[in-house]
Amino acid sequence: MTASMNLTVGTFPVREVAFGAPAGWKDGRLVVDADRVAALVREDRRIRRVAVDLVRPGEAARIVQARDVIEPRVKVDGPGHTYPGICGHAPDTVGDGVTHRYAGFGVLIASEALPHIRRTVSAATDSLIDMSGPGAVTVYSTLRYVVLTIETCRIST
Repeated sequence: MTASMNLTVGTFPVREVAFGAPAGWKDGRLVVDADRVAALVREDRRIRRVAVDLVRPGEAARIVQARDVIEPRVKVDGPGHTYPGICGHAPDTVGDGVTHRYAGFGVLIASEALPHIRRTVSAATDSLIDMSGPGAVTVYSTLRYVVLTIETCRIST
């Protein structure tokens, strides 16, 4: 017999993003504390520097060296993990309960591709996202972002 799971996903649409404090979401406006975000990123000893920027659709911006886009989610009730199988979490299911997500918003990581982790020279190692103009043709061009441009510490091989 298969157990039934009941996961509720609460969606909070993001129509505007701004820097400020205190951080929070209200009526489609997400306020991000850039200093707190930068401090949290710098807790990882592998990060040498981080720049925190905001980018929105239609803006004359090109994001280069994009490595990952993450939709922020948080598990607010019940067993399981928001992102199973990563960050040390077991590769189980998200479980029952309630998860909240920001719709139309992402955290984008931009960074150089380090030689010791580069597998091949390809579009994936030198990717870019145009936020406006003829190059803005992917779903990634439609999201609002906090962009974390990181410089990592070089690791001796």
